[in-house]
Amino acid sequence: MATQVEIAKKCDLDVSSVCKILNRHPGAVFNPKTIRKVFEVAGQLQYPFHRGSKGSYKATLVSLFPKDVDNETLSSARGIRIEEVARIKRMLYGI
Repeated sequence: MATQVEIAKKCDLDVSSVCKILNRHPGAVFNPKTIRKVFEVAGQLQYPFHRGSKGSYKATLVSLFPKDVDNETLSSARGIRIEEVARIKRMLYGI
């Protein structure tokens, strides 16, 4: 089971930033790529998302990558390749 310290090291961020991202701290502003990286690394390291009451990794990804928005639009909005959007949607929705 991962800690925020381990996630911060892998993402080359300070622990405070990782904490704010994982806990969706109001008022904190981060690049969407940084947010995605933190949640991906946290998932890979099996960070225990269930500890908090603010949602889950999957819920966050679902909000960032809605099923009904086309991949090209999401790619442009999130600043990532269309192939990456498609991979995330396959993971989330099986499409």
